[in-house]
Amino acid sequence: MQSYVAIHRDAVGQQRELKAHGDVLRALQSRSGVTWVHLDRITPEDARVMEEDFGLHPLAIEDCLNEGYQRPKIDEYDDFTFVLVHGIDYQATRNTVTTTELNIFVGDHYVITSTLVDMPAVVHLLEETRNGQLPLPETPALLVYTLIDAIVDNILPVVDRMDDVTDLIEEEVLSNANPALLEHLVNLKRSVMRLNRMTGPQAHLMGQLAAGSYRRLEDAAMLFRDIHDHQLWVGEQIFDLRERADHAVDMYHSALSIKQNETMRVLSIVASIFLPLTLIAGVYGMNFQHMPELGWHYGYFAVVGFMGLVVAGGTYVLFGRELLGWGRDRVGDLASFALEPPVIGEAVREAARLRSYVARPARLRRRNGTTEGDGHSQ
Repeated sequence: MQSYVAIHRDAVGQQRELKAHGDVLRALQSRSGVTWVHLDRITPEDARVMEEDFGLHPLAIEDCLNEGYQRPKIDEYDDFTFVLVHGIDYQATRNTVTTTELNIFVGDHYVITSTLVDMPAVVHLLEETRNGQLPLPETPALLVYTLIDAIVDNILPVVDRMDDVTDLIEEEVLSNANPALLEHLVNLKRSVMRLNRMTGPQAHLMGQLAAGSYRRLEDAAMLFRDIHDHQLWVGEQIFDLRERADHAVDMYHSALSIKQNETMRVLSIVASIFLPLTLIAGVYGMNFQHMPELGWHYGYFAVVGFMGLVVAGGTYVLFGRELLGWGRDRVGDLASFALEPPVIGEAVREAARLRSYVARPARLRRRNGTTEGDGHSQ
């Protein structure tokens, strides 16, 4: 059972799906029109077909079967151009964002693509093309542009979602920093790092395509500039997420330190208040036979009263030194960074006055009583 889908568009614009393997080979060898062959979840058997029947180079096919991470790249061969780009792996069940590869073989009249996992963007384009809802592009370069543009566009929703999750994590760090939150921070940093290692090389690759550096793809160079801009924007967003993730980790550790310091402060206050009481209780807990005040009728009440005075005095001292929570000064409302309208108006008028003075000819400045150069009145 064949594991690929092939669609052919002839020279007059008629397109059809090729079912038979022989029809696919004839379309690839006809050197007319455009043929798109897609191999989903490529297997070693598919790799054999790609090498023996489609005539693709073994080194490029090896890249298709490699399940490890590979940098986005583009290689030129005699008969085709090999492009490797990354998209979001929506099939991953982990709590971190991962990427997967789309391998593209671009010939003069064909495009062969392969993936290790389902890529929704590619599957959607393939289904629309098979159903006739989307015409197959007229040239291989335009088809490659369509595929890569769909993949890059599918990265944007994930980046936006990561931005929203980062906002939630930052709010949670400020309100309730607990060890369970550390797992979410680690997942965020891992996701950002995985996207970050892809965006730089992929943006560079898009820049090469936009510059028309490759013959088989130069027809779509102008269109690749748009993808290049999108990829750069994604890279900037991911860089911002990386900075925010690092900042969130620092905030988490700072919040934990503050909570620990607050706990130690409370324990220190309790110890400061009750340590004198422990001393007094320890003194009267000794078993000496000659302790005169033990026989005093009001001795118990005097000791308890003195303990109460010690607690009250200690509390007063701690309150006065702003060590107790209700004794500390509250932070007042901070001034807004925005300028008030009158201040803005005055700043605008002053800037306009300075510009008009600088642009005024020297003879007009002399006429107004100012000598050019020394600034003194005549």
